Amino acid sequence: MPAVGAEATTGSPTPTLDESDDIELWKAVAAKRDGQAFAQLYNRNEQAAYNLAFHITRNQADAEEAVQEALVRAWKSADAFRGEGTVRAWLLRIVARESLRKIQVLRKDARVKANHEPLEDAD
Repeated sequence: MPAVGAEATTGSPTPTLDESDDIELWKAVAAKRDGQAFAQLYNRNEQAAYNLAFHITRNQADAEEAVQEALVRAWKSADAFRGEGTVRAWLLRIVARESLRKIQVLRKDARVKANHEPLEDAD
């Protein structure tokens, strides 16, 4: 079978127009701290980020908080994106990590609270 497109020569699929545009937007975020580019990327990925966070946390407020924290982390580490995958995948990995971190913190807080609640007196 003859080789077709970039996938046959590079071993990875050719990026779609949106993916290429996302990479250019992310370069603007990383190089110039371009807030408009960041907002465009957020708008493109907002629903997927929230859906992933909600799937992990199973709580609307926790999912929203995890997405917010993930966006702050992404903004702060914009230059860490190496272009080895899509910007969307990179952002969603950050969302997943923040969601899991949120669950760990909530579980730890619940254990601490349970260990410090007074025992009820038996009458």
